[in-house]
Amino acid sequence: AENSSIYISFQDLHLQYHQNCQYDHLEFRLDNADGELIARVCGTARPVVPLAVFASQIWVHFATDSHVEDTGFHASYQITNCGGIQTGEMGTISSPNYPESYDSLNHCSWLLEAPEGHTITLTFTYFDTEYQTRCLWDSVTVLNGGSPSSPIIGQYCGTVSPGTIKSGSNKLVVIFNSDHSIQGGGFYATWTTDSLGCGGVIHSDTGTIKSPNWPENFPANSRCTWTIRTHESKHLVITFNNTFQIPDNSGQCQDSYVKVWQGTTESDEALLAARCGSTEPEPVLAPASVVTAVFQSQDSPGQGFSASFISRCGVNFTAPFGRIISPNYPDQYDNNLSCNYIIDAGSEAFVILQFQSFELETSIDCIND
Repeated sequence: AENSSIYISFQDLHLQYHQNCQYDHLEFRLDNADGELIARVCGTARPVVPLAVFASQIWVHFATDSHVEDTGFHASYQITNCGGIQTGEMGTISSPNYPESYDSLNHCSWLLEAPEGHTITLTFTYFDTEYQTRCLWDSVTVLNGGSPSSPIIGQYCGTVSPGTIKSGSNKLVVIFNSDHSIQGGGFYATWTTDSLGCGGVIHSDTGTIKSPNWPENFPANSRCTWTIRTHESKHLVITFNNTFQIPDNSGQCQDSYVKVWQGTTESDEALLAARCGSTEPEPVLAPASVVTAVFQSQDSPGQGFSASFISRCGVNFTAPFGRIISPNYPDQYDNNLSCNYIIDAGSEAFVILQFQSFELETSIDCIND
């Protein structure tokens, strides 16, 4: 039904465990067997994101093989009178009963869909939910894409507003979940669209970022911020098109520039590249899986820039602790890979490496994988 969601909860879950749920599993898809995957569940761990889905129909499939047996699962579903699909160029979403307090056991899911070629800006103007350190009780979860399995931008609770969130495409999913105790004032958010596609959070192995209107002149006083995330087993390489023009009156790239940082902090230590003028930067090799790029102009308009990014396997580590995972983990790695992982703890330290999961092709003398 319109403005409703389907919520699925587990009372019991005991299936054979596999890191990719390839053996015994429970699978949820939108609409039918060919629909987009919502979740695949196995073992005893419940899904991290609440299974509140904006669709009017969900396809559920339980599959077992001929080996391990277990007690199985017990799940229930309900259709809730909140959530739904909003399409267009603007809109609002709010918790049930807003501006009054929301009820217990609310489960709502919204799909926000802008026209193709647009991005979405979601702005929370009021936010008050029950707080828990990992947002396990009441929460608002924002997903970057049009599916319940899209990458998580963030999961929020308490009274600190998520503020403004930009999508990496023309779709966002927002999920609201409340438990049986302590109800807050809820939330209210507005969303608008931007045809320039300027900035946002991008979860992808490949893609392109560019200044507004490129290759035409960008408008005056522009600023765009991108956070690019790839799989944590990989690093990013950014290559700039040689059509590059960012006028800067100072000549020092102080007011107008494109800059790239490693990670999410715009600090001098993390700066990988900064350029203005008419000569594009050299290819940027980011040693980690997350980069932040900012384009800013406070001088004359120009053509701006376009840059493509691609991910490569292997990472350099300098932090005092962390984890190393193979490409696509926990899914299967690809063929014909050669990945270098470098851990540099400094000359005064030694490194302890402990394996928690290990599954490679078996061959004599390990000549294959």
